[in-house]
Amino acid sequence: ARYAVDAADRPPVARSILAAGKLQGPGLRLREGEGEGSRVLGFGLGFGQPTAPRVLAMRALLLPMAAAAAAAVVADPPATPVWPEVFHAQLIQNGTGDLGIVDLFYDWPGGRNLNIITDAHDALGALWDNERNNGSTYYYHAGHAGDCKVIDMGVGILRPDWLKGSLFVGVEDVDGFTCNTWKAYADADTAHEVAAPGRRRLGDKAHPKAREPFLTYWAEVGTDRPVRWLFFDGALFNVVTFTPGEKLDEAMWAVPEYCF
Repeated sequence: ARYAVDAADRPPVARSILAAGKLQGPGLRLREGEGEGSRVLGFGLGFGQPTAPRVLAMRALLLPMAAAAAAAVVADPPATPVWPEVFHAQLIQNGTGDLGIVDLFYDWPGGRNLNIITDAHDALGALWDNERNNGSTYYYHAGHAGDCKVIDMGVGILRPDWLKGSLFVGVEDVDGFTCNTWKAYADADTAHEVAAPGRRRLGDKAHPKAREPFLTYWAEVGTDRPVRWLFFDGALFNVVTFTPGEKLDEAMWAVPEYCF
């Protein structure tokens, strides 16, 4: 991917020159004179043959900026984040103003993923979202016999490299972290198979959002620690703690007998 350098991203002195009308357009053209009698001196990575002292001074000022802009245009994006094969994360979930706390346990070698979702409005207590790599997901409230919903998602849990192919859109400060920002797109032909954390799939491939980013993901620069992700429908997840290698007790993975 290559990135366009916007005028707003130029150094302050360059923005000041632009604001004063000395430079015009993305080609950084320098105009001498005013009105119909003015002429463009043609600045790109260099000037034509200007001789006026003030123009030469301008060239000395702007050539380093142009070189830096050219370097930014061809810079490679960072590698997409890859999840640890085992981790525990605590999240704050904000759907439509309804807050929840999520304990996320991810176990790629074991082929399983568990979200324990505590919502103040759920009279039965925490909802367990127990996902398996064979596509089965079990929704239940622990200790409430008969309260279980089993869904065949048709897709397994997320791979550690599930963000592969996402679009890098820049660096932002989020929740006190300097983050790389990514946008994940669903293939319109396979949107019904797309999974994401907290949302197993986008929905039918004819969904009107299928060709738009279905997820924006922020990860700390240098560590790839997940900081936040936001779904196309506004559901927001903020990562409070993230502990690679932390495992859940084996007994906690067991699906209740009343789900079968």
